[in-house]
Amino acid sequence: MGRLRSRRVTLNLDVGAEVYLGAKKHLIVNHIDMKEVCVRGVEDNQLKIVKIKDLTDEKSEDSSRTREDLLIIDDKHWKDVQRKYLAIKDLIKTPKYQRDTEQIEEVAKESGVNKSTIYRWLSDYERYGSMTSLSRMTRRDKGTRKLQPEVEEVIQNVIEELYLTRERKTQQEVCLEVRRRCKRKNLTLPNHNTVIARIKVIPHQVRAKARYGKKGIEKHQPVRGHFHENGAPLSLVQIDHTPLDIILVDDIDRKPIGKPWITLAIDVATRMVAGFYVGFEPPSAMSVGLCLSSAMLSKDILLAKHDIDAEWPVWGKIQTVHADNAKEFRGDMVRRACQNYGIDLEWRAVGKTNWGGHIERYLGTLLTKIHGMKGTTFSNTQERGDYPSEKEAIFSLKEFEKILLIKIVEEYHQTIHSEIKTTPYDKWMRGIFGDDDQKGVGLPRKIEDEERFRIDFMPYKERTVQSYGIVIDEVHYYSDVLRRWINCKDPKNSRVKRKFIVRRDPRDISYIYFLDPELNRYFKVPYRDTRRPAISIWELRECQRYLKEQGEKAYDEEKIFLAHEKLKEIEENSRSKTIKARKRNAIRQKVLQDRIEEVIPQPENTETELDDELFEDIQPFDDIDTFGKS
Repeated sequence: MGRLRSRRVTLNLDVGAEVYLGAKKHLIVNHIDMKEVCVRGVEDNQLKIVKIKDLTDEKSEDSSRTREDLLIIDDKHWKDVQRKYLAIKDLIKTPKYQRDTEQIEEVAKESGVNKSTIYRWLSDYERYGSMTSLSRMTRRDKGTRKLQPEVEEVIQNVIEELYLTRERKTQQEVCLEVRRRCKRKNLTLPNHNTVIARIKVIPHQVRAKARYGKKGIEKHQPVRGHFHENGAPLSLVQIDHTPLDIILVDDIDRKPIGKPWITLAIDVATRMVAGFYVGFEPPSAMSVGLCLSSAMLSKDILLAKHDIDAEWPVWGKIQTVHADNAKEFRGDMVRRACQNYGIDLEWRAVGKTNWGGHIERYLGTLLTKIHGMKGTTFSNTQERGDYPSEKEAIFSLKEFEKILLIKIVEEYHQTIHSEIKTTPYDKWMRGIFGDDDQKGVGLPRKIEDEERFRIDFMPYKERTVQSYGIVIDEVHYYSDVLRRWINCKDPKNSRVKRKFIVRRDPRDISYIYFLDPELNRYFKVPYRDTRRPAISIWELRECQRYLKEQGEKAYDEEKIFLAHEKLKEIEENSRSKTIKARKRNAIRQKVLQDRIEEVIPQPENTETELDDELFEDIQPFDDIDTFGKS
C-alpha cells in the first residue's frame, strides 16, 4: 500500500513558500494586499508583483494532475485517515517555528509510530492541504521495488545520529554513512536521492533547531503572530439560515413570488460576512455547500456580475465552522467534505440558545434593515398591520441580491461595529497584515482547484454503468469515458456489478460528474440524448409530481421531458396569474445564473454604530432531496 501522487487542494501563500507562475518556480517575498504578492524568480532572481489568482502549486503543464477523491476511500480507510489527522491536528495548528522535537516524539509515542512517520504525515497534509493526502491507497507503481524496512531503519538512524546534530554533517556524508552501514549488514544499497528525500520531509524548523539551536529557529520564524480578540481571521466562522422578511417579484411580469431564504456565514474574529447564498428553495445540504464555497472562494466574479466597485477580500480555507443542529449540516456530504479540507464542523449543543450569537445578531440587524424596503413583511403580522406587502413588492431576486451585496460590502463592512470598536473591513485587514500594535497572521491558504472544491460539496450517489450508460431518476447519461466500465464486475465480488461514484449539481442536471476510479479524476458526462433541455432537480421533481397526478404510475425519460414541456406551456399561460408558477420560474432563472457565474473568467483588477442586539433563534426547517431517489 502507498499514497497516490496527489495534487494540492490549497495553495500556501506564506512568505518563503514556493509557487509557480506558469512553468517557472518563484518564492513569495512579501504580501502586497489580498490580490497581489511580491515574488522572486528562482532562475532569474528577479522581483515582480503578481496576482494571486495567477499562481499555482505546480508547473502549468502538470495542472491536470489529480488527487484522491474523499469518497473513493472506504469507511475503514477513512477511519484510519481520521486517526492520523487527529494525531497531528494540534501540530498542524501550531506554527512551524513553535514546534519542537519533544512535541513530535510525544505525538509519535501516543500514535505508536516513529518520528519520521509523524514528519511524513505533517509534510503530506501541509503540502496537499486535505485529509485524503493521509490515506494509504493502492499505489500506481504497485509491483515496483521498495526499500526494505531494515534499510529504512538505517536511514532514519543515520539522519538522527549525524544530520540532526550540532555537528551538522552534510547530506553527502549522511548518504555515504547509510550506504556503509547497509553494506556491512548485507542490505540493498539505497540511492542517494532516496536518502536525501527522507531528509527533505523533516520540517525546516526542526532541522534548524537540531543543527543550529534557538538561533536557527529564529531565522525561520516568519513575521507573523497571533491575532488578539476571538482568534485569527477565518479561524472560526458561524453559519445559519433564515427566511427574509420581504416579498420579491419575478423578473418578467414583476408579480409577487414570495419570501426568499438566506444562508449566511460570518467570520467571528472580524465580523466580516464571509459568504452567503440566497434563493427561494428551503435550506438544504446544497445551500450549505454553496454558502461555504462562497465563503472560501474569491468574490470578484460576484461583484463584477452586479457591477459593484468595492472590495470583499474574504477568501481562503476556514479552520472551524459553527453550525446549528439542523440535518443539512449533519449530512454525510457536508461532514466528510469539511473533514477532508481540515475544516472542523462543530454543532450547537442542545439548549445553548446563545451559542450562535454573532451570526444571529447580524441576521437580526439585516432583517431590521430589510423592514425599511418596499415589499417587507416585517417580523410578524402584528407589526405588519395593514401594510400591503405583495402590492408594494418591486424587487426581483437578482435586484435584491445586488442590494444585499451593497448593504454587506459598502455599508456593513465599512461601519464601526459596537463590539470590535472598528469596521469589520479594517479588523480583517489588520488581522491579515497587522499594524503598529500587532502582527498579522498572513494570507490564508487559497483553494487551488475551485471547481473540484465545488464538486466535493455536491450530493453524490453510487451507480453501475450499463450498456446504455448511467441512469438516475430515469434520466440517461452517456459518454465514451464510460465505455470501458460497462457491465464491469466488482473487484471484491465478481457476482455483482461494480458501483461508481457520480455527483450531480441540483441546479443543472443536464450532466453528471463521473469519478474514474483508476485515473482518480472526475469527467463530465452529459445526457445520452443531448437534445434534452437543461433542468434543475426542482423542475424534475415538479415533472414527477405532475405525472403522478395524471395517474402515471410508471414513467420513463421521454414522459418526464414531455411533462416538462407541458408544465412550461401551462406556466407560460398562467405565469402572471399564480405565485407558484412565478416562483418556479424565478428558481429556474436563479440556478441558471449561478451556473453561468461559475464559468465566467475573473476580471483583472459617515460612521454609525450598529444595533447589535441579540436576535431570536432561527426556527428549524426541513431538508430537501437534492440528488435523487432512484
